[in-house]
Amino acid sequence: MLLYPAMNVLQGTSRGATRFLLAALLLAGCTPLQWTRPDTEVQQTQADVADCQQRAFREAQWRSFANPGYRAGRWRDPFWGNRYYDESWLTRFCMEVRGYQLEAAPRDEAR
Repeated sequence: MLLYPAMNVLQGTSRGATRFLLAALLLAGCTPLQWTRPDTEVQQTQADVADCQQRAFREAQWRSFANPGYRAGRWRDPFWGNRYYDESWLTRFCMEVRGYQLEAAPRDEAR
């Protein structure tokens, strides 16, 4: 019996299919991303990213200080109280509230 039902996904698949799936996931993780909004210039986007990152850093520091993340129990959330996870989530939330979307960077700009 598996502890997590999601681990049962690859059971019964061939090794070739499993290797292909893992290679596809790894290559997809290498795609460079950028924040985009149609009505802004690059300087404004960079300023908004920096501002959101600073705000997220401060909030994540406060959360990790005020709540150290200790929660006993079998169903403990692995990201509960993780300062780095909170910071990235808060940055993303801040940018989305400002109207930005995270999209793949064009190939010529990615280099």
